[in-house]
Amino acid sequence: MSALRKSDTLSQAEQADDRQLMLSTVLDGETSRADTEACITALKRDEGLRQAWSEYHLIGDLMRGVAPAGDDFMARFSAQLADEPTVLAPRHRVWPQRVAVASFASLAVWGAVSLTGLLSGASTPAPMAEAPGFQQAALEEENGA
Repeated sequence: MSALRKSDTLSQAEQADDRQLMLSTVLDGETSRADTEACITALKRDEGLRQAWSEYHLIGDLMRGVAPAGDDFMARFSAQLADEPTVLAPRHRVWPQRVAVASFASLAVWGAVSLTGLLSGASTPAPMAEAPGFQQAALEEENGA
């Protein structure tokens, strides 16, 4: 029975090492998008992995000579964020304006075409109801031939 427990703890330790290695490769930018997403999912569930994430970033900051943020950084940041005023701006309604502009533009084009036809003095074409249809003209040709 104790052998089974040892193998379970070894597999858990190996899994933890695998997650640490995965986290390290993600931070180094050496993983695919799918592996990065899997690591982020694991970070959401595993407190130990989140702690390792923080430690890796702390180590990187110290190596770059950046002073670490104080322990109360998040508390101060949250307080400053709460003090910021909330700006509520009305939503711009663009759709009715676009419809109005498109309507006026089409009306202007129709007016210009109509006015050009009236000023040129050209005879007006026969309305479609009076003009012979393609099928009727084809039937007349077949009967005549």
